[in-house]
Amino acid sequence: MVGGGDPYFRETNVVELARHLHGLGIRQIDGEVKVVPPFRLLGQPDALASARRLTELLRDPQQPYPVALGGSGSTLEELPAELHCLVSYTSPPLGSLLQMLNSNIDRAMAAALLAELGGPRALVEYLRRRLVTEPAAQLDPALLPSEAEIRLEGQELHLSPRALAHLWQHLLAAPYENPARILPVAVLGHSPLQLRTLPPGTVAQVGSAPNRLMMLGQLPDGTYFVLLNHGPDLGSLRQHQDQFLHQLLPVGKSLGV
Repeated sequence: MVGGGDPYFRETNVVELARHLHGLGIRQIDGEVKVVPPFRLLGQPDALASARRLTELLRDPQQPYPVALGGSGSTLEELPAELHCLVSYTSPPLGSLLQMLNSNIDRAMAAALLAELGGPRALVEYLRRRLVTEPAAQLDPALLPSEAEIRLEGQELHLSPRALAHLWQHLLAAPYENPARILPVAVLGHSPLQLRTLPPGTVAQVGSAPNRLMMLGQLPDGTYFVLLNHGPDLGSLRQHQDQFLHQLLPVGKSLGV
């Protein structure tokens, strides 16, 4: 298995691989599974652990296309000189990966994707460049955040409300155009928003830390919002945010927003 860094290689992909091997008449492999990093199964950053888990899944008699294997799985640092590709797999587009990540709060996938992009410090540098140094043309220069408003504290990313507002504007200016392509939508699908009582059709991203609750997004009438609340009771803060957005929706309609 030659990895390409895909953070969303899952059990279903392993079953599809086994099905393809069966289609080629391969039911038994005398040697062991070897993977070439970067290969991540279920977001696991350890290539050896991924190889061993891949071996377990392929030989699992409960899956529809079990393959008998020798060994427990190992890694290779370089490709063999003679290599014949039996099957290839293409990762979903980045936009689809972001939508899956945001809809399911898949922390393992988020960590794997962040590692591929250079880690937390690279993310901070990118955000500072796009929101402070090279902001989108439609952003008001007088309201630009400072670099200090985009920072790491330990491994936690901290953005000020002003930085979050500009991040939302950056999303609108990005090639996706419609943030609903990468962010959860209230009352649609399975996402953390299903635990909230937001107006149906609200597009939003939520985040929390001790004593802090953040949400940014867009109401069904097109009104943009950034909410950052502080307090020890996050459940109560969620209720207050939801109530506020329900109250804000008719105000936006009356103003023609």
